[in-house]
Amino acid sequence: MKSRSKLYLLLVLTVTLSMAVFAPQMASGEAEMNRPDKIDAVLWDVMCASDEDEWIPLYIKLHGINETELLDKVEQKTGMDPAVFLDEARFEKEVASKIREAVEKAFRAEAAQPAGDAAELSDASLASLKTALSAELKTLIGDPETLVEKIKGRQPASVADFIIIETRNRFQYEKGKIQREENSSVNRAFAEEHVKARANAVNCAGSYFSALFVDAKKADILYYAQQEQVANIFYADPSFQIAPTLSHIAGQVDADSTTGTKSINFNNGEGFQGNGIRIGILEAEGVIDIASPHFDANRITVVRNGNVRLKTDTHASLVTAIAAGERVGYNSRVYTGIVPEAEIFITCAPDAEAFFSGLQVLRDNGVNVINISLGFLNTTSYTYIDQMLDEFIIDSGITCVVAAGNNANGYGDGSAYINSPGYAMNCITVGNLRTKSSGASGIGAKPYSLHPSSSWEEPNSLPSEPDICAPGTWVRAVRTSTGTNPFFYDLEGAEPTGTSFATPVVTGIVAQMMEEHSAKIGNPQAVKAKIMNTALPSSVTTVSNGTESNPYLRDLSGAGMVNAARAMSGYAYKYAWNHGAVEPNFITQFTVSLSAGQKLRATLAFSNKNTNAIIQNGLQYYDMDLRLVDAATGAVLSAAEESRNNVEIVEYTASAARSVCVQTRIVRGVSHVSVDWALEVDRY
Repeated sequence: MKSRSKLYLLLVLTVTLSMAVFAPQMASGEAEMNRPDKIDAVLWDVMCASDEDEWIPLYIKLHGINETELLDKVEQKTGMDPAVFLDEARFEKEVASKIREAVEKAFRAEAAQPAGDAAELSDASLASLKTALSAELKTLIGDPETLVEKIKGRQPASVADFIIIETRNRFQYEKGKIQREENSSVNRAFAEEHVKARANAVNCAGSYFSALFVDAKKADILYYAQQEQVANIFYADPSFQIAPTLSHIAGQVDADSTTGTKSINFNNGEGFQGNGIRIGILEAEGVIDIASPHFDANRITVVRNGNVRLKTDTHASLVTAIAAGERVGYNSRVYTGIVPEAEIFITCAPDAEAFFSGLQVLRDNGVNVINISLGFLNTTSYTYIDQMLDEFIIDSGITCVVAAGNNANGYGDGSAYINSPGYAMNCITVGNLRTKSSGASGIGAKPYSLHPSSSWEEPNSLPSEPDICAPGTWVRAVRTSTGTNPFFYDLEGAEPTGTSFATPVVTGIVAQMMEEHSAKIGNPQAVKAKIMNTALPSSVTTVSNGTESNPYLRDLSGAGMVNAARAMSGYAYKYAWNHGAVEPNFITQFTVSLSAGQKLRATLAFSNKNTNAIIQNGLQYYDMDLRLVDAATGAVLSAAEESRNNVEIVEYTASAARSVCVQTRIVRGVSHVSVDWALEVDRY
């Protein structure tokens, strides 16, 4: 009897120990200890709570072609040296100056007007231009005949500037083409060998992204985590539902046709209308109503996004009109978009998979900037959606402008939190200024307040958002020039207000910046540094608008109100690509002479390239510092050393004439990751 009891006890002990071994699969604290590194913590929690045969939606990130390999292949296959396109001084010397020389030579025979003037574009001069471009420049500009035909059709104000922009766009296109080929191959191979072989279906596969959306069971997920090709696996949370983020604006941001950036005061009298720039519009619920007089079918293309139904949508129509609508007169007033000559490519993304593919189809169309006036609900931290956009911006070089959301003060979900993908560190996240009190009212007096709904909260692990703000309250654009409901949202009886409508204002100004300075194409950090450095903090009230440990970067409004005219000018600019080493000491980037009363403002924007990680703390991304120092005494005049921001802003007004050093340093890096940074300095 005793021996049987001992045997029974031994059996119970054995079972108990066995259960203890497997218990971590269910217990949250111990499960974390046993979680494979490649499986995200949120996904692991879902796995622990799921049955063995339950299907779990996944976002699987693979190791695709890396940046160095990509640029090497670009040079091998095209003959274009990426180092030239990444170095503004070299590009100016080796490319831009030669294009200007070729244009001048082609039009010299008809030099009654300045070289390249639209009035000169005769068949003879265009033939001469084609010959000039067929020599040394052919490798850079592509087929001269195709380019000349495009010039003939567009009749640009400056032929040289048009060719320079097209050349930068060609580099971006060729880079993207190779990236698409390489990453698509990685995705296909993984899908065939590991997904389909396990009877799992690929819901959506990347082209430029090395990633897939897959439904799988727990055993499959553990198997995927063991594969060398897999970088990370995330839970594709179905609760992240996508939704739109809901008087004339241009004059308020100095982008009007009278005195602002579209006027004769800019660009040798031609103004910045977006000529040669391509804008992508990514919407949640539909595409534009082409019946509106704001829309010219020759400039606007509706792009298919898989099987997504592309229906007419008021939200999409107003967003597009704000960014690039044609000039329309109605009831003695003129309504026009910021860049009425830019090309527009618009598509719809009603869910996460469509957002993933929508970014890629817009890239297929060679866009330079993408407007994202949508957000994912139920996102109060950095998600795989934000990680996806951060990676897209790094890989593509496309500037992405994102609506912050409308969740504050009882609006939306009432949390005040930004909506993903507004947490993405490499994008420009936009808040909504209340500059009008109704649709019929005029523009109020500065300073303006944030609209109460404009989202601004973020978790402490992330940089402060929004980055900048723009007018987005009671925005009007013409739906029809006849009838009793002439404006968008009149029929719906809704107030056309939200960060959705502030965002395309910034997008349009970004297009102007790219037209004015082609080096901004393919350089999202340079765009971000410039547009934030030239914003007007004084145009936004400081009431209930705290600072993020920096008086020039506020919780609710970021760097301030966007200003187009200031964004088209500047004193100094520097860009560093693929920088990796931590710097123990500050490095002087510029020395600037100031007169008494002059103000110096500098902004440093740096990238998040740690795109395998779902950011959960500040140690997972780079930290840089910025300061202004008296060149004679070494005294620090202004410093920005916030450890959790990826933008730093400093400002100083000289009480007497002096020289000031603008200094930067990298105080924290991330293993196996580099950083791109841009520094913009303006003197007023």
